[in-house]
Amino acid sequence: MHSKDRTLLASLGFSDPDKKNPLHDLACVFLSQDDVLGEIAKALFNTKYHDEKDFVAQETVDSTFTRIDRKQTEYILSKGEGKYKTTVGFVDVYAECERVIRQFGYRPEEPLRSYTMNRQSILIEAKIHPCQIGDLIRQVRLYLEYFPDYSKPLPVAALAFPINETAAGQLKQAKILHVHLGQRFADFAAKDKQQWKPSDASVTF
Repeated sequence: MHSKDRTLLASLGFSDPDKKNPLHDLACVFLSQDDVLGEIAKALFNTKYHDEKDFVAQETVDSTFTRIDRKQTEYILSKGEGKYKTTVGFVDVYAECERVIRQFGYRPEEPLRSYTMNRQSILIEAKIHPCQIGDLIRQVRLYLEYFPDYSKPLPVAALAFPINETAAGQLKQAKILHVHLGQRFADFAAKDKQQWKPSDASVTF
């Protein structure tokens, strides 16, 4: 999230220590890779962070990730129309994917009762510098407030710094999946730096 001066997020006093950090942009690129998004989606669908209230019982539902259908970095989240349109903020990574939901009977041993395809969106907020977890949760909840009820994304916090059990508990209670940007991301960033070279422009004068 690069909160521009005129966003609702900035007007509410949310600071952005990552605003001029190139590692933040690299984190967004890293997190938007299909293989990384796929791993995050699988982790989301295999946890109890999201509600399965439409089904008989939590333990009778099997949800499996299939593929990433759409993805975008710096996704513009806005509210209102026309002259009343306001930018709420910029979601670091927004993705839509498909998953298979299988519902069994009241007991795990009962046969399959239904098989459906479901589109599910994911919202990822990346943080490079340490931040207050409470501020992060409020930011994510603000974003979710402006998505329609029928298509609210599952939230993810991708952090490049370690957090303690208390902070991890806060994220879990808020139903935000915690992802750590560790050595794999560090290797990705180092490789990008080593391979840097000027790119050809579409038009050169």
